[in-house]
Amino acid sequence: VRWAKKVLHMPIGERWLVLSVGAITLGARGTLLLLLLLGLVALGYTTVGRILRARGWRHPADRSGAWLLEPQLDLGPVGQPVWDRLMAAREPLAHAFGWAWPALMRVIELGAVWLAAAVVVPDEGAWLFAWVFVVVFHHYDTLYRSLGGSAPPRWLVMAGLGWDGRTILVLLASAIGMAALTGLLSWGSLLLGILFVVVASVQWIRSMTGEDVSHA
Repeated sequence: VRWAKKVLHMPIGERWLVLSVGAITLGARGTLLLLLLLGLVALGYTTVGRILRARGWRHPADRSGAWLLEPQLDLGPVGQPVWDRLMAAREPLAHAFGWAWPALMRVIELGAVWLAAAVVVPDEGAWLFAWVFVVVFHHYDTLYRSLGGSAPPRWLVMAGLGWDGRTILVLLASAIGMAALTGLLSWGSLLLGILFVVVASVQWIRSMTGEDVSHA
């Protein structure tokens, strides 16, 4: 049962197994569809498990793991002041369902991108994928920095506009029209890729070697 539960999480070993075997037996399209399906099963399983555990959570606030969740909010120049003014004093991350806040923000940000692209520029799949890739890379980077007790420096988060700034840009570009959204997805993907993949990686490596100790 223990190992079956681990497999249901679809960790990296299982994902590689699906890709390797599926590439031989199912082809590219079938493999990716299977991986998507198994990913949705893993998402449902882990989400239900988190909800059930959260309902019975009785630990004090100092054991909440809020320090791990806070960097994952990825708040930018708009979201940070709003959060500080309306939410910070309530310490929502220290509550039983604090883990849901970063997840909710990811759903809003990536959902807005997908919806805007599907409605306004349905044929721009490549740039949509590029935008989502660099944004998800940034969130992945932030998660693993948090697990190591660190966080991206604020200048890096602000330069990337936070999830709130990026979402506002996508919505504004969508309201303007196809040309504006296509330009944002293409040029934005390139600029964010340089920032989140190249600059962030160099900064993180330098911070690990002691050359740059400004984690926040």
